[in-house]
Amino acid sequence: LDVRVTSVPTLNGEEARDALRRLGADMAVSLDNALIEEATFVLPPHGTINVHHGAVPQYRGGPPVFWELADGLERVGFTVHRIDSGIDTGPVLAEGEVPIVLRRSLRATLAATIPWLHEASLDALEQVLQALARGGLEERPQQAGGRLRTTPTLRDYLGVRRRLREGS
Repeated sequence: LDVRVTSVPTLNGEEARDALRRLGADMAVSLDNALIEEATFVLPPHGTINVHHGAVPQYRGGPPVFWELADGLERVGFTVHRIDSGIDTGPVLAEGEVPIVLRRSLRATLAATIPWLHEASLDALEQVLQALARGGLEERPQQAGGRLRTTPTLRDYLGVRRRLREGS
């Protein structure tokens, strides 16, 4: 795909913005990052793409797999989308899902599921980048609604833990 990778201490610092300018980046890709400031994500002429582990708009934010378990789901989604000024609200370029591999503990469930989630989402990202390089890909605006997920509370953790133990 002829992709250059550059490491910087933070995406929201001048080092990142200087690197984007110096490299003449047409587009940037975000993988497992915290929120990126607008001053950074708007620099590439073709924007910044994010790989989000969660189906939007229902599972904006994170953490992935946890909230799907809390809601009693058997699958976890992923979304490749353009970054805009909201949190995981930009136009969707690709999406999919994988089964949640249930184990007796949250740690074991995450360890069994996350690699499949990453593999599937990276496959989707590769297809998106190839389609964009060929000159086109249809973007889908996100539907309104959904919910921004944040750090779970102790009550949330205990509920997921109970469900996993009862389900095994």
